[in-house]
Amino acid sequence: MLFDELTFGANLLRKVVHDGEEYVLRPYQTIVWVSLRPLPQYLPSNERSELPSETPRFPAIIDTGSNSTLTLRESHLRASGLDERKWMFNPESPRRIQRLDGCALVPTLLADVWLRVENGQAGTRDSYRLPLGNKGIDVFLNQRPLIGKHISYAKWNRHFSEIERSALMTGDTMDVNGTLLPILGLNALCQGNVKIEFSCTSTNIGVRIFIPPFD
Repeated sequence: MLFDELTFGANLLRKVVHDGEEYVLRPYQTIVWVSLRPLPQYLPSNERSELPSETPRFPAIIDTGSNSTLTLRESHLRASGLDERKWMFNPESPRRIQRLDGCALVPTLLADVWLRVENGQAGTRDSYRLPLGNKGIDVFLNQRPLIGKHISYAKWNRHFSEIERSALMTGDTMDVNGTLLPILGLNALCQGNVKIEFSCTSTNIGVRIFIPPFD
């Protein structure tokens, strides 16, 4: 079953607007629209298998080289519409993220990601759940995460024992702000058993996403 079909100009600068903010995509960057929902056990039974149509959606860049599920900033999380009272961080499963501008121990929020069709048609499916379970999503918080609440003491101490002491002294380990737009990694897509097909030319990129059962 074909879930989505997207076509992008490979070398063109494109813009996407979300929550009143305009973002410029780099050449070759491809996006999908996604939504966040609490894990099924925290939802009413009638909302576990279907996504309410009014659920807010936001753009995420597909990054098949990322071993994370979904990585975003706290501002993205707030714009997703997920009730802050349902932000359930798993203190035993933070992710250590290494980037050129620093290293951070990032809390993981327990939530599922839903793929969304940007312009759905009547009678066709317009959403599909990627069940992340305890993997969660990575959230760069505006403030340093609370040790003992968002990150366990053991994880924190091991994180700092593995990095350069100079980085600890300068504070570089906590000054990573996250990406401009959310990043949807291959780890999340694999949780939904989806099939992705890329067709590339020098001028265009086509992306097709299939969901089970495959034709």
